[in-house]
Amino acid sequence: MEWIEGVLIDLDLSAVSTLEATRTVGTVADGLFAAIQELQLHRLVHGDIRAANVGLRESVGGGCEAVLIDLDRLRKDHSMTVRVR
Repeated sequence: MEWIEGVLIDLDLSAVSTLEATRTVGTVADGLFAAIQELQLHRLVHGDIRAANVGLRESVGGGCEAVLIDLDRLRKDHSMTVRVR
């Protein structure tokens, strides 16, 4: 298990430029959407997605990336349908 230092609710972008803040928000959103898509692919439901449950870790490029945390309520959703194309 990996230790995640920060969470989205504590992210403070007030000291960076607007461009850097926009990039950070985009990167975090991309990571969060990818995590949700992965859960959906496996027909899983997180059940409590909120800012406090989005962890932030340093990425290789020096920015931050989002990690979905607090997976103790993770469950199968049998009502979801998966379409095969």
